[in-house]
Amino acid sequence: MSAHGNDEPAQPLNPYIPRQLIWFDTEGRVVCLAEAALSSQPLPAVVLGDPGMGKTELLRRLAKQPGHHYLTAAQFLRRPLSRVPTGVLLLDALDEVSAGQDSDPLDRLLLRLAEADSPPFILSCRAADWRGSMQARAIADDYSRPPRVLTLQPLSNEEGYCLLEAKLGPPAAREFHSALMRHGLSDLLSNPQSLGMLLDVAADGVPEGEEIFSCARHARWSRSITRPMFNPSSIGSIKTSSLTVLAQPWRCCC
Repeated sequence: MSAHGNDEPAQPLNPYIPRQLIWFDTEGRVVCLAEAALSSQPLPAVVLGDPGMGKTELLRRLAKQPGHHYLTAAQFLRRPLSRVPTGVLLLDALDEVSAGQDSDPLDRLLLRLAEADSPPFILSCRAADWRGSMQARAIADDYSRPPRVLTLQPLSNEEGYCLLEAKLGPPAAREFHSALMRHGLSDLLSNPQSLGMLLDVAADGVPEGEEIFSCARHARWSRSITRPMFNPSSIGSIKTSSLTVLAQPWRCCC
């Protein structure tokens, strides 16, 4: 388990595949954005994604650029102002900040940012816990501009297969991929956390039959566990639509 609950793989997938994001312009058109262009986007920005989609790894990679600093949202709230770095703050996992009785986590975060002289930031949050225009307006009130809200896209089938092949070798990758397709489990290739779990299992031999369903149930259950901020009833079983990737129809190849 990672430091952020069950949201990210314990280790980044290797080789790392640069990610794609999308956002909607003022006319409602879908705009594709490569990971490499994220640091040049107007700030503030919000990165949304399903559990295990790779939000933490995305921000950690971005933190390698000069002037960018990674902190979880919870760490930022606890850190004395004298220890807050100068530059772009990469604030991870808003959804893992517990809601108080008198304020929600974003309000507390914005108050803390104001105390730190309103630095530019990129904030990540699980898609199911983001309250859309309400929270965007709260950020706009403090920063005089609405945040750019981006959705981290799933891995494509080709990208998932590339990772299978790199880990298992071509023959085993073909066998495992065929087994996943045969059992209707190809969606697990789109989520880095699920794929990482499957690769760990497949390293000891390609599972088949009931064993592959057991692996799939474990991967999907890990993805479905959340720490809800606003709606505790949003926790569903592993068979619910919570496994559906946000904005899947808009997958782009930019």
